[in-house]
Amino acid sequence: MVHSHAIDYAGIARDGDGENQSSSHQSTDLRIAQLLCSRLCHDLVGPSGAIHNGIEFISEDGGADAAALSLVAASATELNNRLAFYRLAFGLAGGAPQTMTLQEAADCARGVTASLRVTLDWRIDIGAEGDRIECLPVDDIRLILGQVLIGKDAMPRGGTVHVRCVRTHAGIEVSIVAQGPRAGLPPELLAAMNPDAPLDSLTSRTVHAYFLAALARQRGADLSVEQTTEDEVALTVSLRPLHNTDPVPIPARLSAL
Repeated sequence: MVHSHAIDYAGIARDGDGENQSSSHQSTDLRIAQLLCSRLCHDLVGPSGAIHNGIEFISEDGGADAAALSLVAASATELNNRLAFYRLAFGLAGGAPQTMTLQEAADCARGVTASLRVTLDWRIDIGAEGDRIECLPVDDIRLILGQVLIGKDAMPRGGTVHVRCVRTHAGIEVSIVAQGPRAGLPPELLAAMNPDAPLDSLTSRTVHAYFLAALARQRGADLSVEQTTEDEVALTVSLRPLHNTDPVPIPARLSAL
């Protein structure tokens, strides 16, 4: 089991104010932003290219071919769903609500997994306190969507991502179980979740795992990953109650994202 460790991102910025240190922080922010952009562009270019091809086919054919129109419509829906997911999972949209219902989060996640040979099984269980969780702060929703994305990556041959949200005496526990043929997290993804992961080891395929782990540490959440069987990977995040209702600030190191 791999556990996250607390790290004081704000403290990094306070430990000295020399020119070299400032330059290093700027370089770090830039690299993370570049890698995330590369990842998002990679995932968006597929449906975008399909839309272009469909329109090109219609233009060459000289008419509105039903199959081509269907391809354009399906690809446009897929592109819109992915943009909505990534905006919520990685963005800091101004004016966005501070909380979101779990149903809205589930719909957002389902829209992006439907086209990836992945079935989403999202349930909100009755917890120890005898109630259901209806909504969460958006920062916590980001953690859940990040887990879903990691779960999807654990199933190269497709499968099912099971999401469970339950209230416990200690707070809220969110478990993501990825089940599929030979499901397993690649070593480089696990390494990216380590707080000591060298930035030059990150790639566009692993930066989202680094981002998820950083958000969990910043939130004070306990994040764990376990290979439970040869066809199953479990990710669990324990969210302790916040002591106030103010939005949790994003670390300086990630604020540019």
